[in-house]
Amino acid sequence: MNDLVFKNFHRAARAVLRESGINDFKIYRRPMSDISPAFVSIVGLVGGVKGYFLMEMCGTSALALVRSMEGHLGTNAGDEDRTRWCKAAIAELSNQISGRATALMANKRIDCMITPPTTLSGAAIESNLPESDQQTRFTVKAAWGMIHCVVAIKNVKTL
Repeated sequence: MNDLVFKNFHRAARAVLRESGINDFKIYRRPMSDISPAFVSIVGLVGGVKGYFLMEMCGTSALALVRSMEGHLGTNAGDEDRTRWCKAAIAELSNQISGRATALMANKRIDCMITPPTTLSGAAIESNLPESDQQTRFTVKAAWGMIHCVVAIKNVKTL
């Protein structure tokens, strides 16, 4: 059952990134390399699926991602607002991916809801994550950089 949950997060990430104008990327089902994250966003999974979804990016990747999205959306943050826009972008991406994954799970009769994202920025953030029964890590790699993701599941109940 957890494999289905993990596959839905991969499918959701692919769909949300494409809808955000990010088309030239690959998803690797393993972490690519260690990074020193400057932006971390975590979304809780509640209901029949208990766990969390975490995204982390280094500052260079986050800035390049925002620039890429600005071009697609026709906006311009301005240099003084870039950190705020990076936090908002990673929070919204984590929220969108988690929300899409829960919709995909609902189609398979897996009850899951999400909490609002919590997003942090700073120098060399270190995540100390709660224990889980099972987890998968994957990396989104594109010309602008990488997003490291973790899906951790404590338990899953079907409807």
